[in-house]
Amino acid sequence: MIAQMQQLRVLFIGTNDLSGMSGGSICSMRNFDVLKRIFGADNVTHYLLPAETRRTVLDKAKYYLSMISRKSVYKRLRLNPEQIMTYDIVYIDNAYVAGCIGDIKNLGFQGKIIVFFHNCEYDFRLQDIGHVAGWKFWLHKRVVMHNERMALATADGCVFLTMRDYNREKAVYGMEPKEYVICPITMPDTYNSSSPALQKEPHDKPVYTFVGSYFGPNIHALQWFVTNVLPYVNIRLRIVGKNMDRLRNDVDVTGIEIYSSVQEVTPYIIDSDYMLFPIFEGSGMKVKTCEALMYGKNIVGTPEAFEGYEIGDYSKVGACCADDKQFIAAINTLNMPAFNPYSRQLFLSGYSNHSAERQFKQLVEALYKIV
Repeated sequence: MIAQMQQLRVLFIGTNDLSGMSGGSICSMRNFDVLKRIFGADNVTHYLLPAETRRTVLDKAKYYLSMISRKSVYKRLRLNPEQIMTYDIVYIDNAYVAGCIGDIKNLGFQGKIIVFFHNCEYDFRLQDIGHVAGWKFWLHKRVVMHNERMALATADGCVFLTMRDYNREKAVYGMEPKEYVICPITMPDTYNSSSPALQKEPHDKPVYTFVGSYFGPNIHALQWFVTNVLPYVNIRLRIVGKNMDRLRNDVDVTGIEIYSSVQEVTPYIIDSDYMLFPIFEGSGMKVKTCEALMYGKNIVGTPEAFEGYEIGDYSKVGACCADDKQFIAAINTLNMPAFNPYSRQLFLSGYSNHSAERQFKQLVEALYKIV
């Protein structure tokens, strides 16, 4: 089976910088590493789609229209069509750009096409720009629907993070993929039990850390928490993430520690007593939850923050809270050591990259009828 797979060449088309710190980038890096282990590092080529740099209204409109037009693969992906034909598998690491599948097949490509769904893009993207009125919202919605529909209808195989995403795609588009697997968020195990950073001194009052970039659902979560929970608990609230200094424009951040655009979030996670995820919106799974489990952290979050994770007993991890009263009660009563062995074991048993490799192999075996 391994020998058969390592005869296949894979073109990995991605939209996320593999060196980035965002949840999407971390997940894409996981996917790239898993494919290299399955097919061999020399047989997997990464191609990062050029970043969108258009600034004028006209250019942006042309860009959105191009994503639902019949433009050639060469123009859309800036890839040589002859180059695409040399691969056995085209792996598209974001359903948002899966509209190119039709063009790839029109070239006469005889290989397999696999699409990874980071979210139900219909929900995720519209949560991000749902507040925007006019032509941009109208075009963006149609781009999302065109590309997701193309992925479901024409890809040979699809990978979803959760059954919720899979079921949501069926509900929105009324169709199912030919083959699919559910592969939850995982990440490489970078925990080092001998790290001096883990031998930290206790804080004067518990440090609750929120990790995430300045993005709609994160902004809404923090606005809600600062207004409805923070005044009634005695904690140090720490916010770490790209452009989070902009949060000052949305909420009173007096007394809140904000670390914006830091190079490495790990030290802040390790130094925390609890990770705080009051997320009420979103799709897919939260990478920040997986990272917290890896470092053996206590987590206080909403059901959305834990979506896709098989936690078992939430009280052993921290707390799962659905409203402000539950958050206040949990934070005021929790008294857990900074390192949580239960969280760490959950990560090892289900969310390290070894488990993801099994799911990807299962899909490839189904596509190629490998026994």
